Amino acid sequence: TSSTSSSSASSSSASNSTPNHSINMSGASREIVAYQNSLQRDPNDISLSPLIVFPESTTSNGTALLRFYSGAFISGLPVQPVLLRYAQSSTGFDVCWESVPISWHLGHLFCNSGIEAEVHYLPLYTPTQEEKSDPQLYARNVQAYMAEQLHVPATSLSRLHKTAYHQRILSNQIRWTDHASRMRRPGY
Repeated sequence: TSSTSSSSASSSSASNSTPNHSINMSGASREIVAYQNSLQRDPNDISLSPLIVFPESTTSNGTALLRFYSGAFISGLPVQPVLLRYAQSSTGFDVCWESVPISWHLGHLFCNSGIEAEVHYLPLYTPTQEEKSDPQLYARNVQAYMAEQLHVPATSLSRLHKTAYHQRILSNQIRWTDHASRMRRPGY
């Protein structure tokens, strides 16, 4: 049974002219656009691997697709949407780190005997002229398309909302050592 999902969009090396628009880009966005432009200049350069970007900037529990950041879409190049679904482990471990301290999560991740994932490649998504000139529209449309394929809603909530949610949960009076010892008992 698939319980968690994530998404990625990888840049295509298809020839296309980069739109000329002024956007305040973060350092990461500048790096992505520079790499995409390198792919565009020389699509036959085998030293340039396809760029994989997770536009949600996090994972989720699979009930919705979080808002996509626009960095991967600024260049206006086509993207290859890829859907990832992780199977729930027999121990109940969630690969996507939902609502537990990172140290607890990493410990369970590294001790897990195997993680199953389904990978689904969707058709190449080529942006319209309007999407090329508006990276946020492009990101929203790819998010909506991928959410439709996952049969989940696309949400405007982002990684920042998820982080705030986790901080509220972790600041509660829950003692994670009690939770962890309960998880070690057979039948949990």
